[in-house]
Amino acid sequence: MVKPWRYATGEFALGLPGTVIGAYMLYYYNHNLGLAVGYVTIAKIIQAIWDGINDPMVGHLSDRTRSRWGRRRPWLTVGAIFYLIFSVAAFLVPGGIKGGALFAYYLTLSLLWETAATVAWIPYHSLLPELFPTEASRLHAQTYKKSVTMIAQIVGFVATPILIEMMDYVYVSAIYCVLSTITLVVLLYGLREPEVAPLAKDEPGFFESVAATVHHLTYRYYLIVHGCFHLTLAILMGAMAFYADYSLGLKGFAVSAFFGSVFLATIPGLWLWASAARRLGTPRALSISLACFAVSIGLLTVVPNLVTGIAAGVAIGLSMSGFFVAADVIISRIADTDYARTGRKREGMFFSVPWVITRCANVLQAGAFLLLYYLFGYSSGEAPGPNPGGAFRFLMGVMPFVGLSLAFVASLGLSRAFRREEAYVQTAKAAGTGALGD
Repeated sequence: MVKPWRYATGEFALGLPGTVIGAYMLYYYNHNLGLAVGYVTIAKIIQAIWDGINDPMVGHLSDRTRSRWGRRRPWLTVGAIFYLIFSVAAFLVPGGIKGGALFAYYLTLSLLWETAATVAWIPYHSLLPELFPTEASRLHAQTYKKSVTMIAQIVGFVATPILIEMMDYVYVSAIYCVLSTITLVVLLYGLREPEVAPLAKDEPGFFESVAATVHHLTYRYYLIVHGCFHLTLAILMGAMAFYADYSLGLKGFAVSAFFGSVFLATIPGLWLWASAARRLGTPRALSISLACFAVSIGLLTVVPNLVTGIAAGVAIGLSMSGFFVAADVIISRIADTDYARTGRKREGMFFSVPWVITRCANVLQAGAFLLLYYLFGYSSGEAPGPNPGGAFRFLMGVMPFVGLSLAFVASLGLSRAFRREEAYVQTAKAAGTGALGD
């Protein structure tokens, strides 16, 4: 059996480059290089369309893979290699390009990076229900896993503002990729997947498998929660550097302190919410954490300085960690129910479809930046408009509050749907009918 700590190292290997890209790629192209938000919005829409195809396709193909190295490991290995390469290449921008040429470069690198990320991340997440078969073991592994995620994000958010004062973005990204490569080797060296049955002759095709996943009411509710949460996260990741600069007037070490408050608080929050999930049930703990997150995110509209910003960051970190603990455990539980109903092993598909929702959230993130142009006149670092501080207070506080409120309502429906669907499974087992079917 793979130890939880070893499985968790994958979050550092993949999460550290992703943190830098997620937090600084948009800032670098828009603020430093002058790429207009209109171009960014077009790029995000194209990415979302492409990801809507390749995300579930990778999940489906990894579900169907049978090799002596396992189902997920070959995909994870190849995807991670290209993911690290493109994480560095994203900041290797030819000097002097502007306008359409800069947009073309940004779009190309974004598509390459996102594709490699899909090939690496989806198999990695899909390993959770296979390596850890019970909900208790999954909560334990997920807590380790997301604690490592926070360490990667602390390094990415806290160290990066300091490092970019001393060196170019591309060198910072290269350093992080070296660290990621070391931890990736640790993960792959000890990774052993459980054996699975050979593919059945009547194994469903791609579109049938996609339809089968969204057949579950629990899964549809979860996708709403996932989408609203990741829209908030996308705004936070993309706008934190802008917010620290324009709204709080922070530079250098102060930016690191603000970012660090969020992610340092998340680590104890993970263990807090894991304990709550064991006592209250994972769906109920998720609902409570979303309500707390919605309240804490609203504080960003009013905090005036670094001290109050850190206080708000701590509240945000403690509350948002509830989703990180619960999300993959809930998907695993849905996949278990699907297996009980159909006899199909479709973890990859269940873990891939939310990525499509995440990409749509990224499009809405770009749309939110575009909205700032119409409401506040913000276009880029070269044309910030009359009130960029107010613009990013609105973006960081008001819009996420609305999204998280919707996520909370959907999470209540998720809890009810879980009780109903799992009761049906138990009834079928008691009656000796096997799978429930449709």
